Amino acid sequence: MTSCCIPGCRNGSENGFYMKRFPISKKQKIIWLKQIGRENWKPKQYSAICEVHFTKEMWEKPR
Repeated sequence: MTSCCIPGCRNGSENGFYMKRFPISKKQKIIWLKQIGRENWKPKQYSAICEVHFTKEMWEKPR
């Protein structure tokens, strides 16, 4: 079970929320950390952000 790593958010996969793990790309990961306000925090392998913090435009379009 994964919980959202955004400060103050208590959503998790056990509550039915879709969770998105941090990108592998170091450059992209830094962007995510800045956007969530946790620049000096290091995400673990299974750290994730819940779907609530993404807009429709942020998801890839189905092919």
